[in-house]
Amino acid sequence: MKELQDFQNQMHEEIKERAQALGFDLSETEPIYDGVCDLEGYSKSKPKIMFILKEAWDEIGEGGPKGGGWEIYEPWESMDRMNDTWKILMYIVYGVRTGEDYNSMPWANEEMLDMLKTVAYVNLNKMPAYKNSGDMSGKYAQWRDILLKQIEGYNPNVIVFGNTFEGLFEQEEWAQNAEWIEKASNPGVTAVYKTKNGKILIDAYHPKQRKRGLTRDKYIDTIVYGVRTGLASSQND
Repeated sequence: MKELQDFQNQMHEEIKERAQALGFDLSETEPIYDGVCDLEGYSKSKPKIMFILKEAWDEIGEGGPKGGGWEIYEPWESMDRMNDTWKILMYIVYGVRTGEDYNSMPWANEEMLDMLKTVAYVNLNKMPAYKNSGDMSGKYAQWRDILLKQIEGYNPNVIVFGNTFEGLFEQEEWAQNAEWIEKASNPGVTAVYKTKNGKILIDAYHPKQRKRGLTRDKYIDTIVYGVRTGLASSQND
């Protein structure tokens, strides 16, 4: 537990140093730090889940995005502050942990929020951004080494990519060598892979940027099915 806390502290320090190296004036714009809210809960969780999304926004000032200087999961202290993206992730985690489909689940609640706190939440871009993301390849190049360290250090069993896999993480050797799990995948919605060391990778749409016709319930249930079926497949090997 202390080792995980030390690792997260080190990652936050490296993120800050990288922001300075990229030329950001930290008196105006700081990183929005990511990672795990409940480190003890994460260390005990089965499976350990990581979400990798694009970027967060804070303030838009003269010249572009500003603000930052806080941890992405700070608002998770209250259900009143949970946005729609986070609520969708709550349902996904609840489904993975319980096996329930979306239409059988209760409304988003404190129990689900506590479950969300036990995942690793990572943004590809660590700096405040505009509300609508564009091409992320440049941001990926800027933060790639830190992102890979986060994957190694948090060592999740499952990584759910929210429109951050194709053209980005899929280029990594461990992704290139991963095996496609056909029975866990849903073409056009998710692709599920298993790496050589047994991690399950879910290539999915961003929770708020789903394709037309992909309803919330189908999005959530498809990811839950992919995670649970992928893990079962891995255990049976």
